[in-house]
Amino acid sequence: MTNDVNSKPKLLIHIGYHKTASTFWQENVFSGKSINMVDRQSVQNNILMPSPYEFNAEALNNWLKSWCTDDQLNVISDEELSGNIHTSGGGRSITYEVIERLATITGMDVIVLIFIRNQQAMIESCYRQYIKKGGCFSFKNYIRSSEKGSLRYRFPGFSFEHFKYDDVIEHCISKFGKDKVNVIPYETFKQSPENVINQLSDVVGTQLTIRDNNTNTIKNRSYSNLSVLMARVTNRFFNHDPICRHSLFGLNRLYYVLRKMYMTLDGLLPKRLVYRSYISDELATELSETYKTSNQRTTEMTGLDLKSLKYFI
Repeated sequence: MTNDVNSKPKLLIHIGYHKTASTFWQENVFSGKSINMVDRQSVQNNILMPSPYEFNAEALNNWLKSWCTDDQLNVISDEELSGNIHTSGGGRSITYEVIERLATITGMDVIVLIFIRNQQAMIESCYRQYIKKGGCFSFKNYIRSSEKGSLRYRFPGFSFEHFKYDDVIEHCISKFGKDKVNVIPYETFKQSPENVINQLSDVVGTQLTIRDNNTNTIKNRSYSNLSVLMARVTNRFFNHDPICRHSLFGLNRLYYVLRKMYMTLDGLLPKRLVYRSYISDELATELSETYKTSNQRTTEMTGLDLKSLKYFI
């Protein structure tokens, strides 16, 4: 696809966040015939892997030119670009560095796509995903892992600060321009996938469609409370993921068997009985104090009505 204004190939960069239907977009929208989406391993090799001392903007642009086309919408989609949720994006340094690297892209019409999510729901989903990947911490130990004094620097851990979206949005706007940064609440997309996809189609100038009319936006379903309880015990038998710090054995094949069993079990049990919130009233108050200023700034920069979506304002 060619931009009629400046004749530059269009490049949509979807940077996350995690737990906002990224898998759905990658498998059911960005896999269409009118889309040229680069594989995630290549994205990570060329954008994430080089150290700050080895990163080379010319090499990045040469890589982009090698796969970008003029007759399709070029897409980079990888939620790791916003920083991993379980490591707080390396204390947000990875998040910052990635935006700086993306800002060195030349010769392309770059459009940035950021999905955000209500922080209370996001934090719960992160914990369930942490257990699903092999973690053993309790909810309290997981969310407080960054508060253990000097120990926090020995291992990366979860941090509330990672979900202060305003900093990332402001950084992207400063590098790409306000009209090139699109922020979409996960809640809006979940309510009406077709409307959001049509709105984004207008932004990128390409009609995006949902493959096979599959509007089930949940592709990476989280564990229920019951599965979390059982998995915290059985996860000690695996070491298939760096998250597995407390494993006693390396029976990694068993992980996939048990994960399938837990997901099947979750599908059979009534959702209202097996998905109970881990967030107490006291923690909810703390989260409100942590995020209300950030969410207010996000509202001011984007014009989104986050208050109606029950974000802390």
